[in-house]
Amino acid sequence: MNLQQFEYVLAVSHTGSLTHASREANITLSAISQSINALEKELGVLIFHRSKNGCVPTREGHIIIQYAKEITKTVGKMKTELALSADTISGMIHLSTIPTSMHLLIQIASRFKQKYPEVSLQIDENSSKEIIAGIQDDTLDLGIIILYDDLLPELKEMVIEELQVSQMVAVIPKGTRYANVEKIKPEELMSYQLVLYRDDFIMWYLEAVLGSYGSPKLMFSSNNTNAITNALSEGAATFGVDYSFFESAKKNTHQFSYIPIDIPKGEAKIVMIYKKGMIEIPALKTFKEQLKGHFPIGEYSGL
Repeated sequence: MNLQQFEYVLAVSHTGSLTHASREANITLSAISQSINALEKELGVLIFHRSKNGCVPTREGHIIIQYAKEITKTVGKMKTELALSADTISGMIHLSTIPTSMHLLIQIASRFKQKYPEVSLQIDENSSKEIIAGIQDDTLDLGIIILYDDLLPELKEMVIEELQVSQMVAVIPKGTRYANVEKIKPEELMSYQLVLYRDDFIMWYLEAVLGSYGSPKLMFSSNNTNAITNALSEGAATFGVDYSFFESAKKNTHQFSYIPIDIPKGEAKIVMIYKKGMIEIPALKTFKEQLKGHFPIGEYSGL
C-alpha cells in the first residue's frame, strides 16, 4: 500500500463517486479504480459499496477512511516541518476559492510561480461550505470566500483576514425600465425575472437580503454563464459582486447596465481564511503576503 492509495480513498469519500474523484485527482477513472481495488485486495476488505448512484463506505471502509485522514495529515505535517528547515522558498500550498474569484487567483498564482518555481501551488474552486470543511480537516491551507452571516458559526476556529469590501451590483438589460438609474432599489430589481450564478453566497443574498423586501422572481440558477447571458439578452436580470463582472462588462457595455444595489447590505466582504495555530512554511507566509498585496482589486467605478 502507498500514500497515493489513501489519498484516492479520501477523494472518493469526499466526492461520493469514482468519476468525480478521478477528476479531482486529475487521473483516469480506470487508474483510480484499479488503485482502490488493489488496496482492498491487500487489506482483504471492501472499502466502498459501488453502484450507479455512487460510492458509499462500508463499515470497514469508515475505519480505513479515518486512518487515511490521520496518515495524510501526519505526512503533511512532516513535509511542513521539512520545508520549515529549508532555506529556500519551497513546499506545497493548497488553496481553494469560490468560483467568482478564480480568475483573480490565477493571475496571482502565475506571478507567484514565476518568482518561486520551487513551490507547488494547487488552486481549485468550491463552495464556501466546502472550503471551510477542507480547512477544518486539514486538506486545505487557505480559502478565499465571501463572508456572510450563515457562515460565522463555522469560522470560530479560523483566522479571518479581510481582503476587500466589494459592491453588490445588478446587471440590467439596456432599454428596460431601470437600466439608466444610478442605483437600483431591491423592489426595482425584483420587478425583473432573475437568473443567478449558482453560488451559496448569491442564494443566501437572494433569500436573506433581497427576500426581506419582497418575493424575488427566480427564473433559474446555473453555473453556465452562456445560459445566464442569453437570459439577460431576453430581458432577465442578475446580480453579484462587482469584480465578478469586470471582464464581461468590457464586452457587454452596449447590452447591459451594471448598477449598484441601493441597500444597507449592499457590500460583500472577500476574506482569506485559515486554521488557527497552523504551522506555516515560508512559502505559505510569502503567498499570503502576496495575496493581501494584490487586493484591493479596485473600487467600484460604474464598471
